[in-house]
Amino acid sequence: MLIELNIQGLAVVESARIAWGEGLNAVTGPTGAGKSLLARSIQVLLGGRIQPDWIRAGAKEAWIEGVFAVPRDARGARVCEAVEEILGGVPEDGLLALTRVLDAGGRSRSYVNNRFVSREGVAAIAGLLIDVHGQRENQSLLRPGVQLELLDAFAGLRDERGVVTAERGELLAREREIESDRAALRAQRDREDLCRFHLQEIRDLAPRPGEREALREERALRLHRERILECVGGAIDRLVEGEGDVLSELGRIQRSLEGLAQVRGKLDGALEHIEQARLHLEECVPALRDLLEDGAREGASLEEIEARLVQLERLMARHDRDEQGLLALAAELEAELDGAASAEEEFPKRCAELERRRAALLAHARELSAKRHRAAAKLASAVLEPLGELGLKEARFEVAVLPLDDDRPDELGPHGLDRVEFRFAANPGEPARALSEVASGGEMARTMLALKGVLSEVDAYPTLFFDEIDAEIGARLGRVVGERLERAAAEHQVICITHLPVVAAAAQHHFRVSKVVRDGRTFSQIDLLDEAARVEELAEMIAGDAVDEAARTQAREMLLLYRETPRGSAPRAKKKSASGAARGKGADKARS
Repeated sequence: MLIELNIQGLAVVESARIAWGEGLNAVTGPTGAGKSLLARSIQVLLGGRIQPDWIRAGAKEAWIEGVFAVPRDARGARVCEAVEEILGGVPEDGLLALTRVLDAGGRSRSYVNNRFVSREGVAAIAGLLIDVHGQRENQSLLRPGVQLELLDAFAGLRDERGVVTAERGELLAREREIESDRAALRAQRDREDLCRFHLQEIRDLAPRPGEREALREERALRLHRERILECVGGAIDRLVEGEGDVLSELGRIQRSLEGLAQVRGKLDGALEHIEQARLHLEECVPALRDLLEDGAREGASLEEIEARLVQLERLMARHDRDEQGLLALAAELEAELDGAASAEEEFPKRCAELERRRAALLAHARELSAKRHRAAAKLASAVLEPLGELGLKEARFEVAVLPLDDDRPDELGPHGLDRVEFRFAANPGEPARALSEVASGGEMARTMLALKGVLSEVDAYPTLFFDEIDAEIGARLGRVVGERLERAAAEHQVICITHLPVVAAAAQHHFRVSKVVRDGRTFSQIDLLDEAARVEELAEMIAGDAVDEAARTQAREMLLLYRETPRGSAPRAKKKSASGAARGKGADKARS
């Protein structure tokens, strides 16, 4: 509930602090005294813009603060979720101070519990705490989704709608995953084509470890074949096959030296080196002969070797790998293609599962829609009786449940398949049209009051604010409006700006707005009236400036009428807030 409304530097209000009570709060006062500033202040808390010309002359800034006590029920839980999202935490004492400030330069600031937030953040929280009904631009009935919310509240469908909303959220998440995977599969197919191309290249070339160096040697052999054969053949002749070959000469030298027995001991080292040289030369002969045979053998042509080497080196450069690395890459590509085939096989199964989820959600949404259609007629019928009591006996009220898209009846929105439109016809013979198009401000407010009575136990707003709901009606209907407001106050805190004494008499807390002139400046003041002051205010509302004892008697009778008449289905609220009890006597004035 709204505990306090503090206003500073706004138009004719220099400083005002209004401590509201539980139940029904009435605000009265002469035209032009400043009652509209209260409604304007509430609208500012709900996100309305503060105009620079609203700042009181001589003030540096204007600020408006609403202090709310968050209820400890489902309504409060919604508020706590919003506060948690915006502030990252919920105040332990359950109090929220929402503040809007505008300086003379036209810059505005917004705060929640003294923490800077956006204007939209303050509005999001305030929009869950207080519901305003007054001029058409302030009507909550005109907000998108409110009519659907009211129908679902009446039919007890909020939980089921929440399930549909959650299921749709999950479905959308799965659809995003599927679309992402679909795009990934398209990219994967392109990747598969590339993998197959590279794999086929490697398979066709079939590289062997160390092949590049072998090809380079083979190319060199083919390029210098004649020279190599001449040099290698000559080397073999000089080593082992020619006349006076080196190995034979070394053998003779070794045997000659071994014959010098008298100095044999001094020749051991030399003989060992000669032996090692002979052995090494013998070992190189097979390699030379192999080279000679290779050079003599007819193999691949130089052109074939060059072509193979170019292919191999190009493939190695492309993948920045040697021959062994290319073989490893081929194994990797094969494994990747096997994994891609598995994912390709799994994707249709996931798409089929998504379609099953969509079908199940659509079936659930259709069930919800059918319940809404059944509840729509009941809600319309339930509203007609209080509308008649509120002076709209000839009016027709309808609740139309319509598809979100006429061309696509299965189009799913956040709350199912439907949108709801309240339709209204004030006079017989007129077609019922959208409430927002045909109802006047007074008709709209009375329609909302009728709805609030029907929905009092399930309404989501802790505080209801009615700005001159009794406009366009007389005293006879005023009594009914007062009773309806009193019933609404059994479930909500209600604040009502009224010009009818019979409505003001229904309130548990009565505030009077008046203007005074001091030192040539006009000030508004807001007083909480005690019993005597309340009688005087009601008498003045009845008789105008000609207040007499008869008017006072009538005022007392109005007060007694509400106190003594039983309201079986809507008992008066007996409790007072701590602030209200403390001010039970006397007038607590917030002057500016």
